[in-house]
Parts: sequence; C-alpha cells; structure tokens
Amino acid sequence: MLGDRSPARRRNRAGLRALTMAMVVLFVAACSSPVSHLVLPGDEGITFGIPDVKANQPYTVTGLAICLDRPGAATILRVTPVNPVGGLRIDAFVATPDPFELGQSVGGSWKQGTLHQAVAEGENINFARATTTVTHTCPPINERPNLHSTPRRIMLFLQYSKPTDTHASADETAIEYVSGGERFIAVVPYGVALCAAVDRTADCGG
Repeated sequence: MLGDRSPARRRNRAGLRALTMAMVVLFVAACSSPVSHLVLPGDEGITFGIPDVKANQPYTVTGLAICLDRPGAATILRVTPVNPVGGLRIDAFVATPDPFELGQSVGGSWKQGTLHQAVAEGENINFARATTTVTHTCPPINERPNLHSTPRRIMLFLQYSKPTDTHASADETAIEYVSGGERFIAVVPYGVALCAAVDRTADCGG
C-alpha cells in the first residue's frame, strides 16, 4: 500500500545543527578514542500520520537520514520511540546508504507491511548493503548529491506497530549508538502516528 498521501507535520527546528539538534547525550563509559556523534542533516523534523491502523499491523516508514558531525565512526545499537503514546513500538529497523544520494527514490513515506514486505510493495531497501555503522560526515545542506561517490548519509527504514486499534504516536526517535568506545543516545525530531479509524489528533488530520 503506497503512503505518499499521508499527512505529515513538519516542525521547524531553527538552529538544529550538529550537537544542538535536540540531541540528548548519555555518557556511559569513558575512553580516550575519538568520538563522533549522529546528527540529522538539516533544520527540520517531521511526523508521519498513517490512517486507520489496526492492532499489531506492521508499517514500514522511511525518511530518517543520519550522518556524523565530524570524522569518525558510530555503530547503531537500537532505535526506539521517545515517550510513546498508546504503546507505539519500533519492532525492527534496517540502515542502508541513502538511496537519494545514489540518484534513486524510495517507494513512498510509508507502506503497510514488514521491512521485507515493503520491498515487495516497491520500497527501495537494499538489504545487501545494510549496515549499522555510520562513517561519513554530513554533507553541506545545499550540496547536490554526487552520483559517482559513496553516499554520506545513512537512511533508516523503521518497522512500527501498536498493541490496540487506538491512536499511538511519538514525536521523537532515540538512536542508541557507540562511538569511540562510549555509548550515547541521539534524540531526533522524527515522529510517527499510527492513527485510529476515527482520530482527531493533529498528526491524523484532526
């Protein structure tokens, strides 16, 4: 099911650059190795609203691109919704080089089904190039993609579900990662709402 017509609420986040992009950094272990942090390349967040979602019905959502604030490497451990309402959960994720930087498109903002089912529905998820390690710094905001170079951003495809037919949502997403031997959590303004059949909330057309 193609989700290009889903309501999406964009939230301007002026000044959300590098470590000031609403990142919450949790220090876990000390190490002298260089540390790089995951950031969103840009100043805006977004929330996707998916209509009339039933209990335990999986949906795959895309559009979360990340990169590093400085040279180095970061390994993604876990991705979770922040302060979820209605039991919203991220059941699985896959990270690949950003298709847009390869001159490719994704199939839509969301699709019904698991990650693998979304591919069958036309979503551009290259499992053969899946990775949990981010090694490139963010490109300049206005830089045009170089189709002949390695993508500098990583695209996260997230599989969501909820336990009941009622509204479930979260406005932010937490990405737990390791860099330089330390563990951190980046909280980014990327949200999803799995709407009820009749839903008056802002993210669901209310």
